[in-house]
Amino acid sequence: MKTEILAPAGSQESLEAAVRAGADAVYLGTGNYNARRNAANFNEEQLKAAIQYCHKRGVRVYIALNTLISDTEMKDAMETVRMLCALSPDALILADLGLIDAVKEAAPDMPLHGSTQMSVHTPAGVRQLSEMGIKRVVLARELSKEEIKEIGAEAKRLGVELELFVHGALCMSVSGQCYFSAVLGGRSGNRGLCAGTCRLPFSVKNGTGYDLSLKDLSLLEEITILRQMGIDSLKIEGRMKRPEYVAAAVNAYRQAVDQGSVKQEDMENLQNVFSRSGFTKGYFEGKTGRDMFGIRAKDDVINSNEVLNALHALYRGERQSVSLHMELKVDADTPATLTVSDGEKIVTAVGEIPQQAVNRPLTEEYALSQLAKTGGTQYYIKTARAEIGQGLMLSASALNALRRDALAGLDEERGQRDPVAFRETVLPAKKKAVYQKPRIVISVKNTTGLPGSLPGVSLVYLPLFAKDEEIKKALQRNVEVGVRVPRGMFSLEDSIRKRLHKVKALGITTALAENIGAIPLIQQAGMTVQGGNGLNVFNSQSLQVVADLGITKQTVSHELSLDSISVPQSRIPLGLFAYGRLPLMLLRNCPVKNGGDCSTCTGEIVDRKDIHFPLQCESGCTELLNSAPLWLADRLQEISNIDDLFLSFTDETPEQTEAIIKSYVTGGEPPRKYTRGNYYKGVL
Repeated sequence: MKTEILAPAGSQESLEAAVRAGADAVYLGTGNYNARRNAANFNEEQLKAAIQYCHKRGVRVYIALNTLISDTEMKDAMETVRMLCALSPDALILADLGLIDAVKEAAPDMPLHGSTQMSVHTPAGVRQLSEMGIKRVVLARELSKEEIKEIGAEAKRLGVELELFVHGALCMSVSGQCYFSAVLGGRSGNRGLCAGTCRLPFSVKNGTGYDLSLKDLSLLEEITILRQMGIDSLKIEGRMKRPEYVAAAVNAYRQAVDQGSVKQEDMENLQNVFSRSGFTKGYFEGKTGRDMFGIRAKDDVINSNEVLNALHALYRGERQSVSLHMELKVDADTPATLTVSDGEKIVTAVGEIPQQAVNRPLTEEYALSQLAKTGGTQYYIKTARAEIGQGLMLSASALNALRRDALAGLDEERGQRDPVAFRETVLPAKKKAVYQKPRIVISVKNTTGLPGSLPGVSLVYLPLFAKDEEIKKALQRNVEVGVRVPRGMFSLEDSIRKRLHKVKALGITTALAENIGAIPLIQQAGMTVQGGNGLNVFNSQSLQVVADLGITKQTVSHELSLDSISVPQSRIPLGLFAYGRLPLMLLRNCPVKNGGDCSTCTGEIVDRKDIHFPLQCESGCTELLNSAPLWLADRLQEISNIDDLFLSFTDETPEQTEAIIKSYVTGGEPPRKYTRGNYYKGVL
């Protein structure tokens, strides 16, 4: 396929702006199951009109249903899918493993795209999604050009399309791995209600005061190299933005794709219509650092107001983007006919019976000049011919009526698509809540954090890249030892593959996968796979999927409430994140490093209320952790259907770790500073 320009459509006006500015495709949301629930979005009637509007103009429509779905929502989500199948969009963008599986079963002919919320950033991740039936993968924004090139080669081999964000807002966290908004305010970014927490003031030592706020991305000048790397779709972020922004971005990328060059005027328009102290190419160029950070300054707002009116002209009128072949036939005593074709659809309009000419007979030149007047429509005449009987006359009004009728008929044909077949499926039944005494699984940064006694602990996870001596030392303890594959696997696929084989040779047989791309690597090493909360397993259907993928035990999402956790059906044991500092963000641009303090590879970031959030580095990424540990040791009787309690130790001393473990064995009272997470309130 030719390189696609994919535009955001948060409203009908933005959709029209995108199409008229030259988008090849648009993506939009409906209902409560898309990652921009605060956009205007579209109801069923609006969707029908929007899809027909786009299809008439040769523009593809992708519908985002890319949030995590609870068990209580799955039936309603599938009703939304049924409605969408009747409207026949070109693809659905999904993130929830269970919803992907349910849609594949109910509507096997519907093309599925894997959302950036799935955190795919390795060739192995693309392979795994390909095996699950995903036709296109939306890659993580944090990839460098070298990483994109490697993934592009694998995608080409697999026949999987790749989509990459090239313009718009950059999240501080890897998409799908941000829980900051949910933990602090109950508004889950994974469920479409991100509160934009990272745009608030957060500071590190020697920082800027807004050390989680990145500039907007712009890869306008990199279009040629992206196409060479195998990127099929250039995605513009902005379903919450104004139509003028959408039009300016689409127009600039349209010009760059078609002409192979970038106008300075387009760059200036893009920066003026919306930026945060300018743009960045940061991750793409592999140059992370302070230059990537920016905020929406006063000058940015002033520039935006000045340019908005001028940009409105970009989408004021129809874009003539659909080429036609036209044939006119005018014979004596027979109604004139006009046949138009767009290469796929053919429509013939029937007009008046021609009269014998008194003065000037109808000529081919005059007839075709009248018929070519397609202004105000999306059509233009590429080729045309006319067969006109000798001495016949047809008035200008008759020719115009023929043209109008033919184009209206073609419009009707282009707007119609056969619905995608949808069949009823049986969703997993609810499970009766049953209390059972769970086992204890712990995760530590290194063996120096392990206490002398591990009462009641059945499994200890060490980092995959822990030193061999540490792993050997842990294996001498009277407890099973596993390794934890890092959530951030950027540029590490080969290293992870080799390391898994090495630790297997040392005696490790179990590994924890926090990213879907880790699953096949662990299996290739001949090890048992257990799933971490980075997989965002939110419902029973997702539990079936991970079990089918070969996962033997799964930690459920810590964004679920305890009531929701008591519901899921699962044929594999379930784990619950029960102690530790909840992960808030997975970062590839370390704020501490930008402040210049990397001496201990740890640090913290402080908010405007003087609350301190630890930062810890691992394998080239940084984890932003919650300010207080999660504590459930005094509420164990309220936890149902859980086999393992997952205790995460990050900065505790061995003595503290031992005391906490004992509390979870006996049911101890919480410390002075703690949180219950979202387990008692859930997330929106």
